Amino acid sequence: MQNGTNEVKLNERNRSNVRAVVSYVDEARNYALGICPVRIMLPFSFSMLPVMTEEIQSGREATKFLLEEAAKCGVELPAAEFCVNYDRNGIRKGEAFLPSLYEMGQMQRGSMLEAWKQLGLDRGECAFVSSTIGYNYNVWLTSFNGHIVSGWYNQYRTFGVLPVIEISF
Repeated sequence: MQNGTNEVKLNERNRSNVRAVVSYVDEARNYALGICPVRIMLPFSFSMLPVMTEEIQSGREATKFLLEEAAKCGVELPAAEFCVNYDRNGIRKGEAFLPSLYEMGQMQRGSMLEAWKQLGLDRGECAFVSSTIGYNYNVWLTSFNGHIVSGWYNQYRTFGVLPVIEISF
């Protein structure tokens, strides 16, 4: 919730105050990943950004690197820019980022989709772009509902964008 409390069951009163849906917990490193409750479709980029981020496991680090390199090249990155500019329900601008391929692989698909259903965000396509650029400068896409195959796609394609935050505990 935006006040920092956790809710297991959403209802009409608390549904609009959701800060993020916890999708991965790393007890050894004392943090969790939370997906912000928003659905938006954007292209990763309007043109090719010739960098690779396959080796960066942290979406926060990869997003920062991508935006720095894009500024040098004069390339717009709508998906990453949306994430870092996200500022709703207690999340401050600069707190959210585009998750990496590694982080998307760690997210708990079942519990996340159930929470999204409670929020009314489960309609339509559940394929989301990551901050991971690899082979032929393609960007990694992950499907959370299994209807679309996860894999590498051109940077200028439009898919879902998931702003993600780190939650320390």
